[in-house]
This record gives sequence, C-alpha cells and structure tokens, in this order.
Amino acid sequence: MGDAAFVMNLLTPDNGETFVVEVSNGTLTSLQGFLSDEPDLTLTIARADLEKAMIGVVPLQQQVAEEPRCSRATRRSCSPSPAC
Repeated sequence: MGDAAFVMNLLTPDNGETFVVEVSNGTLTSLQGFLSDEPDLTLTIARADLEKAMIGVVPLQQQVAEEPRCSRATRRSCSPSPAC
C-alpha cells in the first residue's frame, strides 16, 4: 500500500450493508454501517458478487466492466441506491 491513500464507500444493496474503507499511511481500515461524505470511489455490488472477487473466482475489475446483476463503481459519488 505504501503511499496510497483513498476513501471508498462500499455498498451491498441486496443485504443492506454499507462500509467506508480507508487506506492511509499503509493501513487499511473499514467501518461497517458508515459512509463517507466525500469518498474517492463508491462501489455498489451484490454481496454474492463481492464474495466471488474476494475468493478470486471472478476479478472485481471484470465484474464492474460486465456489470453482472448489481455492480458499479463511481468516482466522487456518495449517493447510495436502495437497490440495483
């Protein structure tokens, strides 16, 4: 992570979870149930699709590009949608 620094909102609307994820000073921090007012990135994705990315079955970049079911990424956006 090194010099990387960003704030990301992560939303999984199919189960209503929200997270703010921050990378700063080489440390990744996530807080469930919160969203940033000024994120660098907002990712909205179905939980099942997120899990596929987490275990390496389908890369996140591929899912965002193909937009299966409910994946999208927006920069500098903090308007969560209630559902896909």
